[in-house]
Amino acid sequence: MYRSSFSYNVTRPYPFKWFTPVAVIGGIIITVLVSFFNFASNGYELVATSSNDPNATVSDPSQHGGIQWPSYFVGNTRATCAPATLPLNTLIYTQSSAIGYTLRNVWRIKDDGTQANLGSLVYHNNMLQNCNVTEVSIDITGNGTQSAKDTAVSHAGLLINALASCSVNIDTLQTKLAQGPTYFELRGSYKLVNPEVKTFLSRDATKSTSLYWGESMLHMYWMLVAKAYIDSVAEWHEDATYNAVMTDLGRNKSNVPNMLTHPNLLANLTANLTKEVEWWEAIQTANEPPQSIDPGVHLTPDSGLALKSFDPTQTSQSNLGATPAFLSSNYICQVPRTKSPGALFFSILVADLVILQSVWVAFRFVVDTVSQRKDPALRYCAGCTTNTREEDNYTEGMELMGSRGRRSNSATEFAPLPSPSGSPHQPLIK
Repeated sequence: MYRSSFSYNVTRPYPFKWFTPVAVIGGIIITVLVSFFNFASNGYELVATSSNDPNATVSDPSQHGGIQWPSYFVGNTRATCAPATLPLNTLIYTQSSAIGYTLRNVWRIKDDGTQANLGSLVYHNNMLQNCNVTEVSIDITGNGTQSAKDTAVSHAGLLINALASCSVNIDTLQTKLAQGPTYFELRGSYKLVNPEVKTFLSRDATKSTSLYWGESMLHMYWMLVAKAYIDSVAEWHEDATYNAVMTDLGRNKSNVPNMLTHPNLLANLTANLTKEVEWWEAIQTANEPPQSIDPGVHLTPDSGLALKSFDPTQTSQSNLGATPAFLSSNYICQVPRTKSPGALFFSILVADLVILQSVWVAFRFVVDTVSQRKDPALRYCAGCTTNTREEDNYTEGMELMGSRGRRSNSATEFAPLPSPSGSPHQPLIK
């Protein structure tokens, strides 16, 4: 019989009553578990999106599939956001959207104490730390240095500037030459009439009480300084600028207290606000302003801001304070999204088949190994062995009979049979 180079397995039922229910029930359970894990690991694909809050994008499940899978399930299919690169001279705001800042300088401190300047700030929604206002200045422009539109509103133009320095801890590759936090300098500005940079984009007297009072003070004292250059007024204005910037940058305490975050200090800062507003309204409505007042400013106090001094006994103090500040930027993120139904089905099906086949082979191997050790007779198939021996004996017998027949045909000659008349005939076979 011809023997092929390939073979097939001879199978027979397992002689165990528990094998079938264990295989069926265990197979169903394992199929469900494997499909669940494969859905988590193979059911998503990454798509690009932009976000202003990378922390919420990464941590909020509703923004990427609705389920927050553990990292060891999803592998590389996790929500990630790349840091934002802010070049020098970039206009940026904090999350309060109060004052616009220009990024002027970025540096790190080397081990030898010298400064290593950087061309940009690599930022990943890190909390601003150790912010301090280092300088407050007022630039005053006259009729010949501003537009006719601005001059019609105020003959004296004011641009209030504030320099502040902050630091952030950024998880970037650090070298031996420059380690530790990254420091940077911001330049903020405030202009009431036709500003190039918009300020206080949002206003909320309840939730952002300190910033609300800071804007109120800046608005009023900008008009007062433009109206008359009085040192005491300018000093108050500088205090208002300092405290407004410190509040926007998230500083409650520093070497100089933030007057917008403490009830008693805020009351002291705004002590003259009511009188100043009344005085301003009086000179705006008078037919002939007093001689000591320059009538070149045609502005009225903003009714949406505070027009009276802060009274700690009557005004709510619950929301006074500065919240931790973060620079507002846009981040490129990759978030997982569920695959289309067809792609999802075939992804899970292929992964299930591979894993279930491996589990089935491993299960049979364990059962076969343990059972054959306990009963070595299970290694053999008596019927298969008998059939194999009979087939071998039959094949050998046929081969032996064939060889004997060939020898007889080649060596035997039949003698002629005598005829009845005594004459011999020709042999029938020779």
